[in-house]
Amino acid sequence: MKRIIFIILIILAEIFIINLEAQDKETYYVFLPVGLGFGAISIENQKDLLQVLINYAKEKLNLEVKVEIKGDPDSYYYKESWNEIFKEFKAGKEAITFFPSPLAYIEAEELKIPLRPYLSIAVEGKNKISYCIYVNSECGLKSLKQLKGKSIFSFDNSSGAILILKNMLVEKGITESLLTFFSNQVPYQDNSSAIQALIKGKLDCYFSDVVSTKFAMKTVYDAESVVPLECSKPYTTTAFLGAEEKNPELTKKVIDIVNNISKNPELKKFESLLQGFGASFIKVSPKDYDDWRNLYKTAKKNGWLAEIDNWDKRHVEKVIQAEKEGRIKPKRQKQIKK
Repeated sequence: MKRIIFIILIILAEIFIINLEAQDKETYYVFLPVGLGFGAISIENQKDLLQVLINYAKEKLNLEVKVEIKGDPDSYYYKESWNEIFKEFKAGKEAITFFPSPLAYIEAEELKIPLRPYLSIAVEGKNKISYCIYVNSECGLKSLKQLKGKSIFSFDNSSGAILILKNMLVEKGITESLLTFFSNQVPYQDNSSAIQALIKGKLDCYFSDVVSTKFAMKTVYDAESVVPLECSKPYTTTAFLGAEEKNPELTKKVIDIVNNISKNPELKKFESLLQGFGASFIKVSPKDYDDWRNLYKTAKKNGWLAEIDNWDKRHVEKVIQAEKEGRIKPKRQKQIKK
């Protein structure tokens, strides 16, 4: 999914349109978490493209739009940016946001933040995707229990993906902590690099969603030797989130305009991005995220949340070490927080 996250730009462009009839001069905010990447390029390096959309809103709609990137760019912990965005919505700001993980929406619910999902990303017509543990077909691994003591790479370590990984293992009778079950969390620059390591026998298993893996494997030679060992059930994809519904007509405009993006000739270039990744939007309601909601409840009941946080902390330690040794390019400057 990370390879198609950049289509949030389309959402930003279209959401400006819904304020066409707005008469007041209030600023409409777009809050985005620091580190959110559009393809392989982070949002911090996309200011020029964002400015095009802001100018579009000012010129065509007489609307003042302010895009704010929330979070500390030097922090390794992206959840800090979630909390900053939560504060803005709790303060009653008229805004939209987009998180790379549905888990953020569920946590917002837990904190009574007035957010709700409107549209989710669909790939090839489906807005539910599975997560898989991949191995080299020649390694001889046939079951999850055989991964005991093996090394693993997971690109999404602070998101709901690791909750899915934990749940997959528990469903197979593996209740041991992730930190002791796997011998090592190995950091790589990206999914493609991890898949190459898997092929070369430098990594035992790789965990990611099927969409990200599909795109990554297209860039790797001899990737056909990488096969799924076990996959989760499909989970609803990440969503465009807005303030709790205050105006039914406004909500209707959001849905209708985004779903008919191709009919706006001035935004054809954005529509082509969707087509290039086989992506589109599907209307969603809070109920559509019952899969994540139930997973979160299970994790909370069984004490997994603290385990996932510790997993993320160890992952950060590994990343910092790899950066210092020059094995991966630095993305953050600060050391792990105490």
